[in-house]
Amino acid sequence: MVIDIFLVVAGAFGLILASVTDIKTREVPDLLNYSLVAIGLGLRLIHSLASGEWAYFLSGMIGFIIFFALALAMFYAGQWGGGDSKLLFGLGALFGSYPVFLFDYFNPYFRVHFLFAFTINLLIVGAIFGLVWSTVLSIKRRKKFKKEYKRLANEKKYKMLQRVVIIVTVVLIVSMVLSPNWYIRLMFFSLIFVAAAMFYLYFFAKAVERACMYKRIDPCKLTEGDWIVKDIKIDGKYICGPRDLGVSNKAIKRLIAAKKRGKIKKILIKEGVPFVPSFLVAFVITIIWGNVLLLILG
Repeated sequence: MVIDIFLVVAGAFGLILASVTDIKTREVPDLLNYSLVAIGLGLRLIHSLASGEWAYFLSGMIGFIIFFALALAMFYAGQWGGGDSKLLFGLGALFGSYPVFLFDYFNPYFRVHFLFAFTINLLIVGAIFGLVWSTVLSIKRRKKFKKEYKRLANEKKYKMLQRVVIIVTVVLIVSMVLSPNWYIRLMFFSLIFVAAAMFYLYFFAKAVERACMYKRIDPCKLTEGDWIVKDIKIDGKYICGPRDLGVSNKAIKRLIAAKKRGKIKKILIKEGVPFVPSFLVAFVITIIWGNVLLLILG
């Protein structure tokens, strides 16, 4: 269908623009995100009114709702910013809850729901992208990274966490040795690897975050959704903090006013990883290969 071609092109164009702005400014304009929602649901509604096929519009609404729920989960988990989350449910409205025709045309052997395949691919690509980006940052700012890594290693809570991981690892090793079944041994070995890898990856990520992603900026340069690292109180009153999951416009105005009164100077914020390019890569992979996980598993 011609309308499907337009929706795919609109999604690809939107992802390219969002990727460029995310890399340059760490932001995705709300106008772009809401435009994708309007285009997706608007075109689907027009088509359904003209043809009487209401399943087409319903598909877009289902896609929007599914990705809206996923976006909220990622946002409140602190993994994505507001721009990333809004972009996601914009894509849901565009592509709907069934495969677009290009997906079937190019890859008839992987006819699974497009949104499901895209979500799996996004999780895989996003994890790899985040790890690569963090590694590059740690190399570029290796002096600060090493200093922060040593500081973290001496913190009480991380020492405690390390002891817990060691105890769990020892228990798993003993269980593996005592197990008579080679398959169960393999399972225990996998759990040992995952436990150690998760701990050190988390440790690495926290060190990169503190050393490479924290910066102080003037309150006038804050934008809605910026992540504040520490609670900010003025005259004993709470203004904003990390629990807000992004500073609001109202809080920004109060911070600017407080700066003019000489109450504060600069704000410590966390500059996150620009994840939107991983959306674009996952989209391309889904169009060409379908669900990568199914492809790997054969």
